[in-house]
Amino acid sequence: MYSVMIVDDEYLERKAIRAMVEKNMPRLEVVGEGQNGDEAVELAVDLQPHIILMDIKMPGRSGLEAAREITEHYPDTRIIILTAFDYFEYAHQALHIGIVDYLLKPVRPSALQKVLDACVSDLDAKTKMLDENKKIRKQLSKMWPYIQSSFIFDLINGNIVEEQELKQSASILDLDLFPSVVMVIGVEKPETATRSLPGLQHQLNRQKVFEVAQDVFNDCASVLITPVLEDKIVLLLPCNNKDNIEAQYNFYHRKAEKILRRLSGSDISVSIGVGRFYEDIFMIRRSYLEALENQQASSFAGENEIVSCLNCDSAAQCQQFCKYQDLNESELVYLICAGDWEGVTKLLDPLWDAICKSNAGEELQKALVLELLVVIYRAVMSGPDKMAIFGLSYIKELLDSDTIDQLGEGFYAAVKEMMETVKKNDKVTSSMVKAVQNYINDNYPHEVSLKDAARHVHVSPCYLSRIFSKQVGLPFKKYLIDVRLNSAKKLLLTTNKPVGEIAFDVGYNDVSYFCRTFKQHQGLSPNNYRANNAYNNA
Repeated sequence: MYSVMIVDDEYLERKAIRAMVEKNMPRLEVVGEGQNGDEAVELAVDLQPHIILMDIKMPGRSGLEAAREITEHYPDTRIIILTAFDYFEYAHQALHIGIVDYLLKPVRPSALQKVLDACVSDLDAKTKMLDENKKIRKQLSKMWPYIQSSFIFDLINGNIVEEQELKQSASILDLDLFPSVVMVIGVEKPETATRSLPGLQHQLNRQKVFEVAQDVFNDCASVLITPVLEDKIVLLLPCNNKDNIEAQYNFYHRKAEKILRRLSGSDISVSIGVGRFYEDIFMIRRSYLEALENQQASSFAGENEIVSCLNCDSAAQCQQFCKYQDLNESELVYLICAGDWEGVTKLLDPLWDAICKSNAGEELQKALVLELLVVIYRAVMSGPDKMAIFGLSYIKELLDSDTIDQLGEGFYAAVKEMMETVKKNDKVTSSMVKAVQNYINDNYPHEVSLKDAARHVHVSPCYLSRIFSKQVGLPFKKYLIDVRLNSAKKLLLTTNKPVGEIAFDVGYNDVSYFCRTFKQHQGLSPNNYRANNAYNNA
């Protein structure tokens, strides 16, 4: 049952409308009547009806003025305007306010019923949606710890690689800011445990630390906290002050100190490590590994201590390596695209030496190696089944390696495997290159990019660039220019189209740029080319 309020300065008109509603709309109940705009506003506050039927012209405050005030406070209320004046301006104002409909007096029962039926259907749909949302929220409230834990686990383990998937997860968790840094709290196992339940005391300690961490970070938005392992609690923290990372570090350091103070009166011992800040959310795994490394360093100290990348020598060395790696990644990709395998090998050697000398710790060194392999993999692999091409056994070997030598052997073996795969693929790419040429020939009048063409044949742009140049003898961009200019020459000689129109027909939005490009390649302007060849063909 939905409530209805009727507002009209004419008594008989109110009674007539009430009779129509009560006779034809059994799901509606008239809960009140008013005779002017002021009463309409007062009754709307007291009754909060679902639907209001209201005249425009009334003594004092008009129906439109009352409707405007009511919708400001109760935007979900459906207001239907009734009037004897068929003025467009009234209708325009009513719709601008948010009135659901506008009916002329005398109101026909069928017209009123049609409008009210639409309101009831709309209210039913909204009620159903609200009920479903309540059920979903209730279900999510039970699953919330698992959803949050799953998101954190996937992030720190590098399982989320698609931006769309990341945005969906962030939306579900209502995150305003993506995490930028990781804090790991290790809960040390007690020296003495309950004899009847050996692990009970440790579980209680971990729960206590988890609750303290939640309370300390309660005033920080977009912070995610979850126990990931039996003796570790992981916090994903956003960066609210990107202009001053050190100040942000100090803020989180004070939070960590507060956790230690809150636990100081208990027998619980913890170790806390903090990784580096990364603006790229997909680098959060590296921050996690750094935090884990620092937490272990804190644990070895034998007392409650906070170790972050601001006071950790190994982290500083790791940061130095990361800068070195970033500087060389672009050159590495260029060499791979050019097919310079010798150059690739020469560049890998110093990169590997830098990893060995970084003193970053075993787990972090493995992460750095895997990141390098991902860079190479994205540059050289292609095809819809490319994940299958890259031997997953190499990844397992890298993760299972016990020594730096084993890690190095696995690293070079994985690179060699990818290089051999690319060499084999180079021999069977003629059909793919032909497909790209056909794609250019069909689409050159429009925007065509290397990325578009690569997506068309399901390969990486880097891989396509190298293979296309190798087989066609021209870079992708030069081939596209030749196709466009050849088409332009044909149009210049076979049609009377202006040069500007021809430029647009062959894919150039800037006529001046087209003319410069044409003259650069043909030695003549488009108009001179047309004139000279027309004369020669006469």
